[in-house]
Amino acid sequence: MESLAGKQVLVIGMGVSGLAASRLLLAQGADVTAVDGADNDRLHAFTQPLVEAGAKVQLGVNGKLPGEFDLAVVSPGVPPNQPLLENLHADGVPVIGELELGWQNSLCLNIAVTGTNGKTTTTELIAAMLNQAQRRTLAAGNIGTPVCEVAPLTRDLDVLTLEVSSFQLETIDLFRPVVAV
Repeated sequence: MESLAGKQVLVIGMGVSGLAASRLLLAQGADVTAVDGADNDRLHAFTQPLVEAGAKVQLGVNGKLPGEFDLAVVSPGVPPNQPLLENLHADGVPVIGELELGWQNSLCLNIAVTGTNGKTTTTELIAAMLNQAQRRTLAAGNIGTPVCEVAPLTRDLDVLTLEVSSFQLETIDLFRPVVAV
């Protein structure tokens, strides 16, 4: 992935995936603007560490934002027809998901599990078998731990085992795991 240092990056959705993406981007030197459609006390407290780390946080955002962005990273829970996303697409801003950002920053091979039923169980089983076989892995993605959260740890892994939802697949660009089941 090209360096994001100094780039204007918008992160949409301040759940655990959006927070992890924002932290990863800040660590890379990106100029991060983090937004969410909701605006409440819990979310203000949840995003305060991002503000302290240098991100601009705007809550209650649902439409067009002033300024230009080099990239937008969207959390998997954000509806694809949200006006902010539609405006970004119309402006030609590249939009990727948190999964894509994390994968592009991963330093090991990846296994992805997707489908209708049994993703979590299968992901956990693969991770357990790999660890039992002395292959260092972590389970991440839709299973609960955002890929962006574990991306900095992948240097010490043999493989990253990912549970991937259909929502996450809607916002991929280059994502190509070594094995997909």
